[in-house]
Amino acid sequence: MCVASTLIWTGTFSTMAKQEQMTVGYYGNLSASDQGTYSPIYGGMFWHLPWSICTYCTWTTGWFVVDSVTYSEGSLNSIQLRFAQYCGGYTSVLYRALNWAAANPSYPLGPLLPPPTYGSPLSPLFPRATTFT
Repeated sequence: MCVASTLIWTGTFSTMAKQEQMTVGYYGNLSASDQGTYSPIYGGMFWHLPWSICTYCTWTTGWFVVDSVTYSEGSLNSIQLRFAQYCGGYTSVLYRALNWAAANPSYPLGPLLPPPTYGSPLSPLFPRATTFT
């Protein structure tokens, strides 16, 4: 799942490779890079503000918990999750929560499955030189 907000925060939350949909539960021991690589065994997550010197990480570690998730005919209808992310080995942590519903018009961008690559037509905010999946 890839999320882009009106503040241009961008996040990717990935389950382990054998799990096709997110389910309620804890996803731990996660890591990811700004190139979109993550562990197929554990999954991965990457939350950042593109092009920000203050918040940009080249790799992250952390966890997320899916508190609720609903699907309709295979499409994501809503999700509530919370997460903790450590940036580049630093000890400070970013804690956040995400609530998204397809029926909520205040969040029109929503999740994109599969996440777009940088520079794709679905992702005009990102440079074409870098890929992110």
